[in-house]
Amino acid sequence: DTSFCCVTVTDLFGGRGHDYCVDDQLAISNGGMLVIATSMPDEREWTQWKGRTARQDKPGQFYVILSEDCEPFNEGKEGADYLKEFKKLKAEKPARGSTAHEKSVDDVRIESLHRRKDRHMNETLDRFKSDQAKGAWLNELCEKYYASSAPEGEGQSKDEG
Repeated sequence: DTSFCCVTVTDLFGGRGHDYCVDDQLAISNGGMLVIATSMPDEREWTQWKGRTARQDKPGQFYVILSEDCEPFNEGKEGADYLKEFKKLKAEKPARGSTAHEKSVDDVRIESLHRRKDRHMNETLDRFKSDQAKGAWLNELCEKYYASSAPEGEGQSKDEG
């Protein structure tokens, strides 16, 4: 009797619109569908990806395999520094008297990756917000310029004239 399992390796878009069906009892008894992700999703996607592993009330497994040559470790000196710190992360024991559970080193690393991903997402959104504000200001400036420099009657809208 040999072990049997169902495995899929995916990128950020894997599984969208697909419902994997694992009916093989041997595969189910060995943990069900194994999804191996090759990039780190944000926290919302993380939950969704994990949900893709266990379908139709069957078990599932989820792993992320990241390359040191890819995001988030390949982002210059900051990425290299983060990689060094990432490798030093350890399991966390709850404070004495706390009802919290011990966090495995994997859980600690996942939380670290999510915090970093969230920080980068917030920076991207802040830049986008700034670009939007700049674009709105330029649009308003152009409208005022053309309204003031157009021959009489041409720079006004129908509502103004």
